[in-house]
Amino acid sequence: MLSLSTSLHEVRVSRAETSGAASTTATTTAATTTATTTTATTTACVLIFGFGGSGVEDLAPQAKWYQSQNCIVVSTSPLSWPTAVREKQDAALAEELTAALAAGSGKLVLHVCSNGGFVRGASFIGTWSQGQGPFSKLPRPADCIAAMVIECAPARPMDPVTQEVLGSPGKATSQSSGVQLESSAAAELSQKVLSAEVGMFQMIIRGCVGALCMKNSIDAAEVFEGGGSLAKCLETAAGFGVLGPPAWAHVGSAAQWDYGEFEEWDMGLEKPIPRLFLYSDRDTLIHKNKVEAYARYTERYNPRAQILRALIPKASHCKLWQKEPEKCGQAVSELLKLVGIGTGTGT
Repeated sequence: MLSLSTSLHEVRVSRAETSGAASTTATTTAATTTATTTTATTTACVLIFGFGGSGVEDLAPQAKWYQSQNCIVVSTSPLSWPTAVREKQDAALAEELTAALAAGSGKLVLHVCSNGGFVRGASFIGTWSQGQGPFSKLPRPADCIAAMVIECAPARPMDPVTQEVLGSPGKATSQSSGVQLESSAAAELSQKVLSAEVGMFQMIIRGCVGALCMKNSIDAAEVFEGGGSLAKCLETAAGFGVLGPPAWAHVGSAAQWDYGEFEEWDMGLEKPIPRLFLYSDRDTLIHKNKVEAYARYTERYNPRAQILRALIPKASHCKLWQKEPEKCGQAVSELLKLVGIGTGTGT
């Protein structure tokens, strides 16, 4: 989960190139937006939220495949904080989505990577659906989002014994992203859940710190060898991943949705959104059992939605497209066929 991208809040827009067509690149200062323009006819817009610590270069394999389907691709990282920088990213996203939706069919495919991408996607839908800020002039997400690809995600806490997702569908979790526990054994179960989940978030945070070290030519080994106070900070931060951020982080707002709010919105849609869970049997960060548990959970709370699954063998976390691009393309192609998007080649 290391990124050498020049910016962790960059928004990159790319369009499919026609045979022999020359492309032009323009860069603006609005959250570092890079746009590649061509004359190709497009069918839809694809918005990709990467994994925590990713940059747009890490999402190039997915973007390249969608371009082969004549889609406009908007790629970015799952930035949630600092708030001021996220707002700049939102402004850039709104500007590019407005142009991309108008240039294409008006359909949007939302592709989220890892838990960071999933949660950022949910938050993004929350801001957009309430017409807040730069999204006030966009059509409603319910009228645009035609399909979803959920890659190596999500990491919604699950019962370590039953291997099923905890909580009730559509209910907001404690604080902003934690687990809602109401039984008499809540304290004991809460501790088990924390023990099972905190380790995963520690790995995520270490990956992000490692990425920043590489970007700034710092020896990550020396940083982590310090232990002591740094280890305690990482453990505390990992706990926030399960129980939600503290009040002093100023992350939450009425528009900042998480699992529960997204599920409530998802259940209420008149036309359910087809989706694909794309995951691996070698993912040591978000295990296949967790993804499969959420897929079953989705089928329970939204039985009208078409749920597809594609297991990509022997690929590590968020490296599916690098390991098996053809299999990933075939799986996503099947999803897009359901909503009339793409060339249907799967290549």
